[in-house]
Amino acid sequence: MSEAVVDDIVAVLPPLLQSLEALGFIARHLNPPEFDSVMEAAGAPDQALQAVRLRLADWPEQFADVKTSLEAASDAALAAFSGLRAVQHGNGDMIAMFRALRYAPRAQEALYPLAAKLPPVSDFFVDPPLREDADLKARLAAPAKENTGVIHDRNEPGSRGGFSLYVPEYYTPDRAWPLVMALHGGSGNGRGFLWSWLRDARSYGAILVAPTATGDASHKSTWALMGEDTDTPNLARILDLVRSRCNIDPSKLLLTGMSDGGTFCYVTGLESASPFTHLAPVAATFHPRKDCGARRSTSCMAGSTGCSRCKWRGRRINCYWRRAPM
Repeated sequence: MSEAVVDDIVAVLPPLLQSLEALGFIARHLNPPEFDSVMEAAGAPDQALQAVRLRLADWPEQFADVKTSLEAASDAALAAFSGLRAVQHGNGDMIAMFRALRYAPRAQEALYPLAAKLPPVSDFFVDPPLREDADLKARLAAPAKENTGVIHDRNEPGSRGGFSLYVPEYYTPDRAWPLVMALHGGSGNGRGFLWSWLRDARSYGAILVAPTATGDASHKSTWALMGEDTDTPNLARILDLVRSRCNIDPSKLLLTGMSDGGTFCYVTGLESASPFTHLAPVAATFHPRKDCGARRSTSCMAGSTGCSRCKWRGRRINCYWRRAPM
């Protein structure tokens, strides 16, 4: 790279990564009554990013791929902050906050191709406690294996029923790997939800699948919580397809989801034919369809032996498998 390009990357990358970390902080701690204090705690890394954004203009053509990724990631991060600050200044509501945060996974998707080229980007996509792990650094620094990384299967924005897949770049088929299937919330999509789990999957070594709900006319853009269940067979189809591509450990199949996706974890995960061994619903409710005769209490939802159905199904509810060393 030319010295000028390197100087531009050194100027742009820190505020870009700081902006993405801040957006993650806001998303994790978002509570409408405390929105102002959350924004204050997140700081203003976007202002520093905005100040250096123009340095990405007029790069030599041979660096177009790096330039495109940095521009798209920067613009998405700035759009997220712009939307959030508009709400902070009284020009929007809670829905506008969530819409603004949708730009965060778009920024990560745009930036991720640079993880193989720029060590600070690679570190961003690693769980902070493992960023100095020498073995993991070595695995991530090696050339990516074939058919690994982020893969989208009929999961373009606005499409329904497809999925996004992440296979760690150091995947090898000589051993069985754990799998996480993560279900987005209402009005979401798997392509965006993938990024809420990718850092962990990349750090700890798991195959990650993020499907998009089939969302026919009766279900709108969420999972099949009412009416005909078109999602369970689609999840089975996707799981079978991933199993045909990767060596998956049948004893470590985690189904998780947020909000509507978490509720659908109960709907499909407690079926007797479900292949999933662990369920981890987040911000979900125990769907009436799965009222197993026990009272809808935290003991039932936690997989207590007091619930005969949960015990009989053999599912581990709200539980992750222990992270084994790779």
